Amino acid sequence: MELVDYLVLLRRRWLALLLCAVLGGGLGAASTLGQPDSYRADATVFLSLDRGSSVTELAQGSTYTQGIIQSYVLLVTTPTVLQPVVTQLGLDTTPQRLAKSISASSPVDTVVITIDAVSGTPQGAASLANAVAAQLSVAVGELEPTSTNPSDRIKITTIAPATPPAYAFAPRRKLTAVAGLLLGLVIAVVVVVLRELLDTKVRTEEDVALVTEAPVLGAVRERTASEPEVVPFEGSAGSPRAESYRRLRSNVQFMNLEGGSQVVVVTSSSAGEGKSTTAVNLAVTMADAGARVLLVDADLRRPTVARILGLVDDAGLATVLSGRAALADVLQPVGPQRLDVLTSGEVPPNPNELLGSDHMGSLLEAARLQYDVVVLDSPPLLPVSDAAVLAARADGALLVVNGSMSTRKHVATSIRSLLMARARLMGVVLNRVKGQSASPYYYGPATTQQRRRVRLPLLGQRRSAGV
Repeated sequence: MELVDYLVLLRRRWLALLLCAVLGGGLGAASTLGQPDSYRADATVFLSLDRGSSVTELAQGSTYTQGIIQSYVLLVTTPTVLQPVVTQLGLDTTPQRLAKSISASSPVDTVVITIDAVSGTPQGAASLANAVAAQLSVAVGELEPTSTNPSDRIKITTIAPATPPAYAFAPRRKLTAVAGLLLGLVIAVVVVVLRELLDTKVRTEEDVALVTEAPVLGAVRERTASEPEVVPFEGSAGSPRAESYRRLRSNVQFMNLEGGSQVVVVTSSSAGEGKSTTAVNLAVTMADAGARVLLVDADLRRPTVARILGLVDDAGLATVLSGRAALADVLQPVGPQRLDVLTSGEVPPNPNELLGSDHMGSLLEAARLQYDVVVLDSPPLLPVSDAAVLAARADGALLVVNGSMSTRKHVATSIRSLLMARARLMGVVLNRVKGQSASPYYYGPATTQQRRRVRLPLLGQRRSAGV
């Protein structure tokens, strides 16, 4: 896939991406609900020696202070400092638990200590940081040896007292929500792309091209609940679905380069892909174009043509092949045009032998003399070999592919079975295609919505003209 293919894919799945992003943002925001606000304040103290009458003594004093400052940093979170703070502020906690809310650090090569305190209120955080800074000075004075010259003792001075912070530093609700939104969007993009890459269904012409060089002769979109299964006779522009079958009819007629009668087998890889509906509508549109058409239900295992057209199925192809009736006696005319239908008749125990018999060959030769087009609805290719046997006797086969069912492996196996039978694959019919890709060039009557789109500019022009 190229970059533009990924962009088209993401555009097609924009609603799923949006929902996942919103869901991620919602989960991120929900994860912070119920969490109390936390405020942080810091106080800064400076360590020095009172002694320092010369530059040399000042340098020595600074070096001495830097050498012991890390010890004072560790002293900040000890009970020696925190126990008096708990008593002073009246906190309901222990020095050990309070130590989890206190931290101290000192930048390298400095004599400065920064004390951070965390509390549930801004004032509490500032009071806690200032109290710890003050108590650190007291503790250092108590820990130093009493024999030390007072001028040589460490002096701790608060140079930046803590002030109440204006905002809570945790939880970061907006940041968490945005992070959840982005995470949801990224996960959705990954899932959509992986699903597309791992999807082996044959849904588009590009998917067909990955399996075979045979052309796509038609793409029929999915039928809505209000549309009939069979396209109407003598239809005008009709619907996009009817137009798709007419385009299929034209393409099949173009495949008959030598002229004369044409015997076409309609099959599929598996049951339920729409081969019988395609065969019936191809026959109807052929007859609608003025051709003499014979539709034969050659699926002697699960016949459906009689049900689709509402015909009697007591006698048909099996009856003729077994010699119990003549072809003319069991034909049923359908519609105002020249369309005859030969239903399957009773389901025989040996359908493969009947379809491969000489009687079947004789029947097809007789049909060629009487009809311009003979359409054979055959069983699917993968379960049984009936369709391959029929296709070898016909001028070609149409392979109906349902994009929601057929995989590349199934289609490739079906085509291989046709080629092994020395049958001619005329092309592929994509059936039940979703969206507008089935009929991009439909030019039927305008819908109500389309007519409104045309009127809107006219109304605007009339208003601007003051009418």
